[in-house]
Amino acid sequence: EKTLIFTQYKEMGDILCKVLAQECNTEPLFFHGSLTVPQREELIERFQSNADCKVMILSLKAGGTGLNLTSATNVIHYDLWWNPAVEDQATDRTYRIGQDKNVMIHRFITLSTFEEKIDKIIKDKRELANAAVFEGEKMITISDLKEMFEVVFPDQFDLNNITEDSDLRKDIGMNSINLLYMAMVIEEKYHIQ
Repeated sequence: EKTLIFTQYKEMGDILCKVLAQECNTEPLFFHGSLTVPQREELIERFQSNADCKVMILSLKAGGTGLNLTSATNVIHYDLWWNPAVEDQATDRTYRIGQDKNVMIHRFITLSTFEEKIDKIIKDKRELANAAVFEGEKMITISDLKEMFEVVFPDQFDLNNITEDSDLRKDIGMNSINLLYMAMVIEEKYHIQ
């Protein structure tokens, strides 16, 4: 089995490298923001293809997005980040095309510390996100928004050039008052509470 350990601090990554070397007799790879692109690519290749490379420590910012680390079967979040999406993105490094193993996710939380409060905040944020979009529902798309705009603001905005990457306030001149008004009309029309 191989393990990814995410930490938000490079200094903690250095400490974890020393502890794992001393206590577990293993030399973990350490992926962090100070590495050059060739160094990063070499570490990823070693972790993915070398059976002797069992542990990779990653700083959350450097290793949280864009990597494919499907040889890992364990993910450890050593210290918590305030934003659950950042943690989820880091975990997703193992859930890529080509993953054919079960992956266990571990989150370290020290009892009676501020980490418990961070964990509660993360759980609350996840619950809020889950309440906003229930399983089976879909996110509102640009075409959905265009349809709503046509109902609420007929012929008031040019929506032909709006794409999924559009900033509504810039691209169609929508301000916060218009957005609030549209939300109120939609609530009333569709009886949303």
